[in-house]
Amino acid sequence: MTERSRATAALAEVLANLPPPSPDNGDLRILDSWTEGDDTICLVYKGWWEDGTLGLRRRIDPDVSVRDVVAQILNAELGEPPGGMIEGVEPDDDGIVWWHGEPRAWWRPS
Repeated sequence: MTERSRATAALAEVLANLPPPSPDNGDLRILDSWTEGDDTICLVYKGWWEDGTLGLRRRIDPDVSVRDVVAQILNAELGEPPGGMIEGVEPDDDGIVWWHGEPRAWWRPS
């Protein structure tokens, strides 16, 4: 049996700890999810704050615990509207507006 990657572990924890859609959480709904390599998770979702479909692509920092990454994703990234993080971002061919979960000044493409 192989060890799970940090991305697989984080994604499993996010999905296991995400509350069911309700008015209390803005009817947040995960539509799809997957990992890219050992350090990146992707979540496609809908929430009350955005009319369209959002996609969160989140790199898992090796210096941060999976538990802390999961808390950040649940509380700050999925739990809050992305606001200026998606300003001017065009949807992809599937109509998904992708963002990376960190302010643009912090983002470093691979």
